[in-house]
Amino acid sequence: MKNPLMGKRREKTKSKASGGYSNETITALKRGILKKRENRSYKLIKQIKDEYQENTISFKRILPKILLLLSAESNSADSSTNHKQVVLSKKKNWEPKTQVFIPDWHNGEYGDMIVQKWQVEPFTKRGYLKEKMNIDMSTSEKSPGSRGLVTWARLWKNYNGETAQGKYIVPYAIQNTVPSEHWQQIHDELDDFTLAMGCVEFVYDPEFSYDVGVHITGENSGGDGCWSYVGVCSGCTNGEPNIQSGWQALRLPNWCVTSGGIHHEFLHAIGYMHEQDRPDYLDWIQDRSDAGSIDPSVWIDTGHPFEPASNVMYSGFTLKNGRSYSPHPLLTTTDAEQGYELYCDAKRDTHPMEPKSMCLHGDHVDVIRPVFQHKFCDGFRDCLNGEDEDGRLAHCGSPELTELGCCAVLNMGFGGATCTADGLVNGKDRYLCENGWGAELRWTTNYGCSR
Repeated sequence: MKNPLMGKRREKTKSKASGGYSNETITALKRGILKKRENRSYKLIKQIKDEYQENTISFKRILPKILLLLSAESNSADSSTNHKQVVLSKKKNWEPKTQVFIPDWHNGEYGDMIVQKWQVEPFTKRGYLKEKMNIDMSTSEKSPGSRGLVTWARLWKNYNGETAQGKYIVPYAIQNTVPSEHWQQIHDELDDFTLAMGCVEFVYDPEFSYDVGVHITGENSGGDGCWSYVGVCSGCTNGEPNIQSGWQALRLPNWCVTSGGIHHEFLHAIGYMHEQDRPDYLDWIQDRSDAGSIDPSVWIDTGHPFEPASNVMYSGFTLKNGRSYSPHPLLTTTDAEQGYELYCDAKRDTHPMEPKSMCLHGDHVDVIRPVFQHKFCDGFRDCLNGEDEDGRLAHCGSPELTELGCCAVLNMGFGGATCTADGLVNGKDRYLCENGWGAELRWTTNYGCSR
């Protein structure tokens, strides 16, 4: 498990596994199959052997079928709870961390997580040190009690009801302290978040029609840092001005909007903790004072191996295998899988996850990860070796272009509009938008921007 813990939707494309598998791929699968016999991979290889009615079989010979079966199972809703490719346990005695290592932009050892007063006790039980927590002393001391998997955060599925499609609602609004040039990126990335999460929908609500929501503040708010509360915190502001009554603040300064901070902070807002705080961190990264905060006795292990590329992983740690890594700017497919377990367990039949395939090679720690098919050809490498972008998992076709070299069709994430190029205005492409917008996009010289 990890902790709790765009906008453009691409055509779904089936993957075709390559015949040339690297030693990394074979090693990773062998480790998952031969060293953890109760996991899914072992059951799959046994199933394949039974089908062939053979007691011995070449590993390279059956590898393509293993990959295809893993891909097929990952497309089903039931596969999410038992998703174990490589699980190695070398836990040593856990000790609370007393030394401090503070990267400049992490807002302290526990980073960008603002803790409510009632959360201090459960966080302390999990190994976090009270004197290092970023506690909002204006919040309530009353605990919401235990609900399902999580006892340290209020979940959004218990607020605001559901959409007409049966999805849990997380309303958000944007303050004018966030420069306007960042608004579309926020909308697009939360649309991508909605698509990945299955049963959770981030709903833009500038009229504040819901009693509880996330009010985003930005560069010009007068506050400091990039941060979020963990889970629902109605009425919590952390000193940010002009927060809608009953809503909670989430701060995204300019540098944080453009460096993957949108998904990171909203993962905290729905209940996630940091990846480096897993109690099994010593299996994967070098010991450091600001890691491994969660006590293993209260850790909820969903079977997902440590993921260096997780959006809630901090940079700057040293992997035990000596390889370098960087967190993904968007939530990973594995991030989404764990959120799905947190929120959508009761909705698997009605709200399955988007179709997934498996990367063809191991990641920074030799674990073969799932990848959403709608993330193929999106310009971000979700598989370490880039097979989701270079044609090995899907054919990445070139879009139709206008005579000026711009996209002939724009799929707007926010609002769901499809905008088609239709002539020129002031020497620039003009677009007419349908699907509810009925708007026109064109370059207007007196404003100096596209309208």
